[in-house]
Amino acid sequence: MFAGADGPLIGAAPRATLAPNAASSMPTSSTPPDVSLPQCNTGYCYMLMSSKNIRLTYIGHTANLRDRLKNHNQGVGGTNMTNDIQNRPCSLLAYIVGFDNNRCYMQSVEASWQKLVNQAVSKEIIDPQLLAQRASHIVENSSELTLVLHF
Repeated sequence: MFAGADGPLIGAAPRATLAPNAASSMPTSSTPPDVSLPQCNTGYCYMLMSSKNIRLTYIGHTANLRDRLKNHNQGVGGTNMTNDIQNRPCSLLAYIVGFDNNRCYMQSVEASWQKLVNQAVSKEIIDPQLLAQRASHIVENSSELTLVLHF
């Protein structure tokens, strides 16, 4: 079970937390919700969602989440989804922490999360929150990883 600012959520996956400043529902405007981002540089896998089209999501990894989110929202460094100005700004849906700067581990977790999302989409599960929660299957078997959900 994991808890948010309003108490426990029923049926939630283990080792996941709801960020204290996370929005209570999916963003509906073109502005991403204000969230508190971690400042350590030990590595993250993260999931973004286009604030203009909630069906567009992106999973990546980085050493510095704050800088990477800023780059995505400026269209710098990378992905077709975030380089297209029509898809920006992007909101942070979730991230996984606990990599201790192990880039190979981050890449492996990113690939696993993407595979879980692709499997869900093939079953016509398209809700971004449900897709983000797929990462709980990765962290439940790890003593060092934690999933943080921002919704």
